[in-house]
Amino acid sequence: MVLDTACMRAVEGMQNRKRRPKVLGRANLSMLTQPEHEVFRFGISRSVSRSRNTSPQTISGNPFLLNSSEIEENESLPLLASQGYMDTLQTILEVHSKKVHFIAIQALDVPLFRTSTGHIAIEIADFSQGDFPDDLSSWIGSIENDDCILPGDLPKLSHT
Repeated sequence: MVLDTACMRAVEGMQNRKRRPKVLGRANLSMLTQPEHEVFRFGISRSVSRSRNTSPQTISGNPFLLNSSEIEENESLPLLASQGYMDTLQTILEVHSKKVHFIAIQALDVPLFRTSTGHIAIEIADFSQGDFPDDLSSWIGSIENDDCILPGDLPKLSHT
């Protein structure tokens, strides 16, 4: 997943989304898809989403739900993490040391890598079976409004 500091909402192309069910299936997990019609701007071009996808993910074994919009116009667009995603996970980027910290889920020293196009990215499909809880009733967030839904029992970093 590309950590895109200019992205206002998590988004991806159809090719990337089509690979996710196979990866999730290996851990007996699945993805929820709902219709959506949101406008995205990439420079001077516009794209309209066709669906909002919710999928279980982990970073360094720490589970969360990822919500992302899917667009057709740019099929090969990788999954772009949004500002909201990074804010919810209380992200601290250390580009010089090639690591990132996600304070909200206690995933520290997560390795960064550069994509073939030079973008900064992380691995989000590193879970094994059993990493993801069955009961999500205490989790905090909204599929429609949030790019990321977290477990409800995680401590939050104080900004005071």
